[in-house]
Amino acid sequence: PKFDAWLTKLGYRFVISQLSHSDSVAAGASLAVTSSWTNKGVAPVYHKWPIAYRLRDSTGAVANQWQSPLDLRTWLPGSY
Repeated sequence: PKFDAWLTKLGYRFVISQLSHSDSVAAGASLAVTSSWTNKGVAPVYHKWPIAYRLRDSTGAVANQWQSPLDLRTWLPGSY
C-alpha cells in the first residue's frame, strides 16, 4: 500500500478543485472563467502543456474554445 501511495505522487498531478463562471453571457460578450487548481504531485510539469477550455451548446456541439495564457511549468506542488 505504501508503494502504491508513492506512485500516485510521482511527478505532477493537477487536480481542479473549483471552476466557476457566470450563469449567462450576452452573444459576443466575454465569459470570465475562474478556477482553482492543486498540483498534488512532487514536481512541476516540464513541457509547455496548455490549459484549454471548450464551451458547448445545449446540443453538445463546441460553440467556442480557447487556451489559457497560464504556464503550468511554473506550478510547483501546492495550490493555485
